[in-house]
Amino acid sequence: CVAARAPGEPVWIFDAGSRDHSRVGASALGPLLASWEATSVNVALSHDERDHANGLPWLVERYTVRTWIGALPAPLGARLPHTSRRTADLLGSVAIDGRAVSTLAVRAIRGLDAPANEGSLTLELIWNGERLVLCGDAVGEGLENGMRHFESALPTRLLLWPHHGDDTPLAQALLAATKPAEVWLSTGSNAPIELEIERRGLAWRSTARDGPLCLTLDAPPRPP
Repeated sequence: CVAARAPGEPVWIFDAGSRDHSRVGASALGPLLASWEATSVNVALSHDERDHANGLPWLVERYTVRTWIGALPAPLGARLPHTSRRTADLLGSVAIDGRAVSTLAVRAIRGLDAPANEGSLTLELIWNGERLVLCGDAVGEGLENGMRHFESALPTRLLLWPHHGDDTPLAQALLAATKPAEVWLSTGSNAPIELEIERRGLAWRSTARDGPLCLTLDAPPRPP
């Protein structure tokens, strides 16, 4: 799960699940949202698999979902308020919020119309002239097609590596397309891509090694 917030914006949730922990919503996401005093959220679900989605039923029962992007399991769709903005059948790229880069802008990218991993969503969050690239589980054709839609003009402050640190054959292409200042690995054990990232001298962190990860970006300058 990635939770992101910006001043004056609803919280964005990218996935929320675990194969190892059944209470990821209540025990991990819940305390964080409470500390942020969140009342509403936007959700992007990369794909409908347990380790990405099993904390979301807890979330939608307790928070107003303003926007839902990506896979929408039928039981969750029935629980969303009728006022929620929904974009489930996504292919290519969609600007969810395309405002100036001095505020938060969000782009959803899906490279392949397919179930499971290769149909995963990538989310780009753009803030103050930098972007965060949050990958789902696509490591083949879905990732390759999705990279064609990346916002390559902006520097990548953070790349969430696809499929829990998979050593994808597209690793070189992904790093060339993003040129990340830092890489995050969401994994419960050592990830295959760690050695390659180390070899390239990139900064990286892993949930297996470092626990919950946090990144704070600079606020945009105030107008004179």
